[in-house]
Amino acid sequence: MIGASVGGPRTITTILKELPKNFLAPILVVQHLSAQFMSAFSDNLNLECSLKIKVASNGEFIQPGVVYIAPGENHMEISVKDNKPCIKIYKGTPVNYCMPSIDTLFYSAAKIYRNRAMGIILTGMGSDGVEGLGVIQKLGGKTISESEETSILYAMPKLAAEKGFAGLILPNYEIKDQILKFK
Repeated sequence: MIGASVGGPRTITTILKELPKNFLAPILVVQHLSAQFMSAFSDNLNLECSLKIKVASNGEFIQPGVVYIAPGENHMEISVKDNKPCIKIYKGTPVNYCMPSIDTLFYSAAKIYRNRAMGIILTGMGSDGVEGLGVIQKLGGKTISESEETSILYAMPKLAAEKGFAGLILPNYEIKDQILKFK
């Protein structure tokens, strides 16, 4: 799971373009952008990356090797249908002034995947994603915060690091190595 705000599109591209086409885990992304930009963001990522990138749809089953981007102005979380993880998209109230909210995704990922979840919080302002990262960590998942060195805006990742929720604090160009190693 990846969450980002200000500066996120560039940083997400930096990370995802380094992952191979045969990468087997699903990746869910919350980027704070309005709905009108999500298709263009997904299209641009598809041009740069070898993984399949798509704007997530409500009720679809989560497939390995696919990157799902939360549609703008809706929350995205993981639920279970027919004993399989699937995506739930819904209008709700903003969380940390954000919709989609990184925390919403991270909380659901921790609940479903527990110690098999990886939460990554990237550049951005505010505190969205910080508490969710803490829940992933508490349940034994791996947590990463982008370092100040490469953050466009070092607020969300800094707060996660200060609260002790980031197991690793890395520049964005080293995050892909941790994703590839995570089992």
